[in-house]
Amino acid sequence: MNKELILFAKTLLRERYIEFEALLAEFEKSDRKTFVCRHRKLFEKAVFDTEEYDDIDEETLFLCFAIQTKYMYYADWSGEEYPGQVKRSVTNMLNNYKESAFKWDSKKFEATLDFSTLKRGEYLPLLFSAMDERLQTSGYRIAIFDNMSDTYYYCLLTNDDMQLVNGLQTDRFSILDTKIYAVYLIDKGFERGKILLYLKNKFSLPLNEMKTFASQPEIMLIKGNLITVSREKTEVEKIGGKVRIEEIR
Repeated sequence: MNKELILFAKTLLRERYIEFEALLAEFEKSDRKTFVCRHRKLFEKAVFDTEEYDDIDEETLFLCFAIQTKYMYYADWSGEEYPGQVKRSVTNMLNNYKESAFKWDSKKFEATLDFSTLKRGEYLPLLFSAMDERLQTSGYRIAIFDNMSDTYYYCLLTNDDMQLVNGLQTDRFSILDTKIYAVYLIDKGFERGKILLYLKNKFSLPLNEMKTFASQPEIMLIKGNLITVSREKTEVEKIGGKVRIEEIR
């Protein structure tokens, strides 16, 4: 297991790291199929396909253990599975620090949002950021374990621990905070037609509005955490555009 994953696992799991270390030792000595059969519930709890046992590695094992022990939770990039999903998981993670339930006013938070302009996938980054701001006053931060998938793996760390691991990165994962950024299209590139089609589809624009809309010197494409804006940046650059990223919260 690489040193970055060891550092993060020790930081997050704390006294339960010893249990994970023993599980990891068993994993390294066993063939994949036997190990998965023996610990099937561990993987199913985190909704990993146990039929694809050859693809299971130390990172997958860590995620499954952290989820099973309620040190980490996950949510689809598109939004909560049910109202209050993230609040409930934050309360559960606070229990690991012997803290009381997380007090969060969903109605007050949602009153700050304009749902008529909110795009699919933008709600969760804003929710994470607002909750993180609230948690910081109690000495905690929300950290995102980004493994370049469509799933948010998120956990709770103390402020000091967050400073230790924030920005940790390998070619397989990154540890990110919940800051919110905006992505602006600043150059449509040489293949302008591709960018115009992209804008038309993204904003559901009628043809008679395209010229005026596209004439803006900068067009905000999306706002979200670093995972969301990095995905948008990659998509735009693939079709020849250039973007500017700005921290907004």
